[in-house]
Amino acid sequence: MARWVQLGCFSPFLRLHSSDSPFNTREPWAFSTESHSTCAKFLQFRHRLVPYLYSVNADSTDSYKSLVEPVYYDYPERDEAYAHKNQFMFGSELLVVPVVSPTSNVTKLGKAKGWLPPGRWVDIFEGLVYEGDRVLSFYRSLDKYPVFAKEGAIIPLDGKTGGDLENGCPTPESIEILLFPGKDGHFDLVEDDGTGAEISQIKLSRTPIKYSQADGKITIGPTSDPLFKERSYTVRILGGTAKNVEINGSSKSADKGVIDIGKQFTTEAIEVKFQFEASSSKEASESRKKQIFERLTAAQMDLVQKGSLWDAIKSEGGLLKTISRLDDIEAPEDMKAAVMELLLAE
Repeated sequence: MARWVQLGCFSPFLRLHSSDSPFNTREPWAFSTESHSTCAKFLQFRHRLVPYLYSVNADSTDSYKSLVEPVYYDYPERDEAYAHKNQFMFGSELLVVPVVSPTSNVTKLGKAKGWLPPGRWVDIFEGLVYEGDRVLSFYRSLDKYPVFAKEGAIIPLDGKTGGDLENGCPTPESIEILLFPGKDGHFDLVEDDGTGAEISQIKLSRTPIKYSQADGKITIGPTSDPLFKERSYTVRILGGTAKNVEINGSSKSADKGVIDIGKQFTTEAIEVKFQFEASSSKEASESRKKQIFERLTAAQMDLVQKGSLWDAIKSEGGLLKTISRLDDIEAPEDMKAAVMELLLAE
């Protein structure tokens, strides 16, 4: 049920089907605590995705690109794009590798195998950065899902989260922009006021969002035919942090990777300059060790084997020696692969 809702979150349609059978229920609270929590998290995230979903669908009338497309549309010359049939592009910015296998009784993780195209990609839920042009197996707990943003990705979300989200679909007064630096990016936030029964009667509001890698600058607006006089924006940097932040020329502190722009006039351009700082090798290594420790803790396996795997992770000598030590340990292969995935992230 939880994996089905996660797939629905990144599909054109998200429906919780049932029937008149009292045993065929689909209310999230009718399932286990873990499934209920996961369903709630992804149903709420789907609601936050509406600005992105509407924009991509509105532009599809001109670009003729569907919300969901196979990866080989963008990479027709690559055999890997055809070989991994489950994965797909979700709009212009995201790549989804669905988990369609049961959770392992040993690792307590679901497994999804996919191909990341050339370039750098970041998991929007885990924050892990991967160098692409390779096939990987992704291991995720039930509350996580392998969804990747490419370099230069710009993803507008409803700024509200959790219980603050409103029922229905009101136009959000605050927007959170997910940004993965590395290359130039551009995205048009498209909205309307909910009136008009025919396409000709609908007046679209457009907010261009541009990122320049060379300048370290993201520009928001000005908005054409704005729905609000003022609007609040937040930029969340994926894959690193931001420092030396300036908003329209004024210095601004940033909380790690989050830049709170605050309320701004929609008819004026907002310029945010910052210096992107990827995690240092030491910070990345420590973060991966923490995630590996969490995976080992949750695993249902021999404690001595867990200890041996952890000792190999803590050992000195570099990545190649660590991988060699892991390979020599007698332990469930899926567990070693789940550890290896984290080691091979950037």
